Amino acid sequence: MQRQGSTHDCVQNERAGEPGRRSCFHKEIMHSSTAERPHPRVLSQARASVLILGLGNDILKDDAVGLRVAEAAERLLSDEPDVEVRTTTLMGLTLLDEIAERRGVVIVDAVHTGSAKPGTVHCMAPVMLKRLRAASPHFLGLGETLELGRRLNLLMPDDIAVVAIEIEDPFALGETLSPEIAGVVPPIAARVAALARSFVGDRVAAPAAKAVARRAAHAGA
Repeated sequence: MQRQGSTHDCVQNERAGEPGRRSCFHKEIMHSSTAERPHPRVLSQARASVLILGLGNDILKDDAVGLRVAEAAERLLSDEPDVEVRTTTLMGLTLLDEIAERRGVVIVDAVHTGSAKPGTVHCMAPVMLKRLRAASPHFLGLGETLELGRRLNLLMPDDIAVVAIEIEDPFALGETLSPEIAGVVPPIAARVAALARSFVGDRVAAPAAKAVARRAAHAGA
């Protein structure tokens, strides 16, 4: 790992690790059709089609939870060459180079809304980030970054999911997570890894589905 609209409005939150609550990870993604876009520009050599991007600051205690979840997810994805995991303390337009030329992106970050218990997972699509700008500085400019990439005719992700983890104090200094937040890292990492794998599966399945549709149309002609 190197360091450096929505199908639904997400109204579900879930406390990581609590049974009986339905995960919304598979729903809160952004599907944007490329059918109306001109052929996209290519910035660099081929890269992994799916990115897990952990955001945070590793000297601000629980604000680093996005970094730790991404690192834990990477260990679960050692057999998946189509998924790359990266972590960064950067934000806004500086993330464009990370996000461009991916088919799917999972962004993991800490958030402080004050309306949920620490460890609660908020899963959402990028169109919802404006309401959470005050809750996480890392979200500043993210929506604008995605829009800029499209305006520049870059290949931008078809699927984007934002996984935000509620913390109590985003400004507390420290290099380790609080016990409460550290305890939710493994189950959230497992879900993030599963979500990334589903994006890979979508990328593989879509061309196959189109081929089947073409054969069926040809047979019926």
